[in-house]
Amino acid sequence: MRTTTGWQSVDGTVDLRRATFERRDLRSDDVAVRVDYCGVCHSDLHLLNGMMPHYKNAAGIVPGHEFTGTVTAAGAAVTRLAPGDRVAVGTLVDSCGTCPMCRAGQENFCLERPTSTYGSPDRLDGTITKGAYSRE
Repeated sequence: MRTTTGWQSVDGTVDLRRATFERRDLRSDDVAVRVDYCGVCHSDLHLLNGMMPHYKNAAGIVPGHEFTGTVTAAGAAVTRLAPGDRVAVGTLVDSCGTCPMCRAGQENFCLERPTSTYGSPDRLDGTITKGAYSRE
């Protein structure tokens, strides 16, 4: 596990507090990114205000997507990115990659459900993703 800091909703409201939390170890197809800039999006605010029904409770959420940063580490299977590369990351961080929608380049419609940048269960281990209002 890797420890980082971020701004987390501790009580399910927009009151974000600085928190230390764990990110899972990198898998072979992952990259770690040092977050340099992250915008505030209406969907971050909607989630924190309880306006997104598929999220039962925002407590523990580290919001933030649509961010830029610098790759700090890359898994063994990563071929297109290397430490030091500048990247931009959107609202999706994973999908099955094999369904017809993914193969058509429409990962946002993944039939297995794509993994969002924050508040979404990881496809492999079920841990909840944490967003870019954080250092990594």
